[in-house]
Amino acid sequence: MKILALDYGDASLGIALSDAEGMLARGAGNLSFPKGRTEEALSHVRKVVENENVRLVVLGLPLNMDGSRGRQAEATERFKEELEQTLDVPVVLEDERLTTVYAKKRMLESERSRKKRRSHLDEEAAVVLLQAYLDKTRKEDE
Repeated sequence: MKILALDYGDASLGIALSDAEGMLARGAGNLSFPKGRTEEALSHVRKVVENENVRLVVLGLPLNMDGSRGRQAEATERFKEELEQTLDVPVVLEDERLTTVYAKKRMLESERSRKKRRSHLDEEAAVVLLQAYLDKTRKEDE
């Protein structure tokens, strides 16, 4: 079953897809949109879900380090509601604390240029989020 992961920000969306077996995550792009205007993002996600035969969407929830919800977590929860109204597949929230930190570390280790790291950070964070989700659910199924 293919799974889509999203790293949602005020004006950008990092996208990752799993393979058909739900074992490996790969980057599937970044999307920029005007701050607070999610129509383009929703349309793009709907197309990816349809074209890739996605069965589940994992949306990163940016909790504070103490587990509390801040402004961005609330915006993400609103985006989840919009996704649920737009898509015919389940949308689950997954704690994304430290995914961006880990994504930055992975990108530094890959020796990408600073410009490429900046332009692909949200996508890489989505990959980290999705791979963690895939690993966790696989362990739960064992």
